[in-house]
Amino acid sequence: MKKKKHSSNKWPSFPLWELATLGKKSSVAKMLSKQLLGLSRITHRDLSSDSYILNQKQLQEEKFFTGDRVYGEGTILVSLDRMHRGIGLLMTEAVVASGICGIKIKSVKILPEYLLHYLLWIRKYLPKHKRWTISDLKDLMIPVPPIQIQQHILTVLSKINEINEKRKKAIMLIDNYVTALYFSQFNVVKNSESFREGQLKEFVEEIELGSSFRNNEILCNIPILKGEPDLSQFEVWEENCEIDETSIKNIPLARFGDILLNIKRDRDSKENLVIIHTWSYPIAFSDEWIRIKPLANISSEYLAAFLRLEYPRISLMYRTHRLRDLSKKLSELQIYIPTQINQRLFTSMVRKVNNISKMHHQSLLASDRLNSVLNERFFQ
Repeated sequence: MKKKKHSSNKWPSFPLWELATLGKKSSVAKMLSKQLLGLSRITHRDLSSDSYILNQKQLQEEKFFTGDRVYGEGTILVSLDRMHRGIGLLMTEAVVASGICGIKIKSVKILPEYLLHYLLWIRKYLPKHKRWTISDLKDLMIPVPPIQIQQHILTVLSKINEINEKRKKAIMLIDNYVTALYFSQFNVVKNSESFREGQLKEFVEEIELGSSFRNNEILCNIPILKGEPDLSQFEVWEENCEIDETSIKNIPLARFGDILLNIKRDRDSKENLVIIHTWSYPIAFSDEWIRIKPLANISSEYLAAFLRLEYPRISLMYRTHRLRDLSKKLSELQIYIPTQINQRLFTSMVRKVNNISKMHHQSLLASDRLNSVLNERFFQ
């Protein structure tokens, strides 16, 4: 972390230990007891996915673990784990997994939510995979404006977050609509005689594994699909130079209409697992992805919907088979293909709602930029 201890020039700064109590002290946490059965249990994964912790899965007696602590409402939780690094604010009393630091505000100078947003902002300056320690947190210098200013900052940031949550919900509803549309089409197909049944390999031209790319590797004018991509950034990609075909000769590329399937995500992941290439330029893809090129008379949208629903099986294949055998196992998946008319109808409807989804993704990208600018202005 480089930014002169991240203190602001506008407001007086205080080390966190002056403003709050950290760790496993009795004033922050209490030990588990039988009377606490039924409380939610917060894990590192829960903390990474939600900054405002409400109700998680209910804790049963057999789920007690050594090192678990109970934290009260209003406690800020910071993961000391290298992988998840989540930060959240408890909105209710909960059991918290070992390795998560509790921070309880003890000063009237600072609001818990203000500290939450400051920690969320400052976290991006922490090198990837470097974990925080309690000592790091205690010595962190926190700029503390007047309470009225803190409330104003929270009002602005919470409004942006509220709008973003509505956009994310709209995107999720569109995904659910496409799934429902597929099921309705699938039921029509199965109850009709005018469909084709076969293995996936009968309806695709090619199944190709991606390539390994270094973290800092950049291709001239070719974006690389790797890690956890932000697809909204692909929508605004600008071609700055002509593609040198010789430089990308041996690089796996996906083009318009190809399907990209992620093979290394958690089966329950909410991230993009199946993507249809809809851009005007080719993209390279890492070994986390597989490219599937449908035959000319097969709808990419229908095939992508099929792969999304089959993802639990595909995820299991990845974990139980060697990578070189994965393409073969994928090609053997059983699929029902509707008539050309029904495929065209399905494709038309999906493209219309996907265009709406793209607009929401672009709006999310703009909101993220605005949020970043405001955070720098408020906290730097």
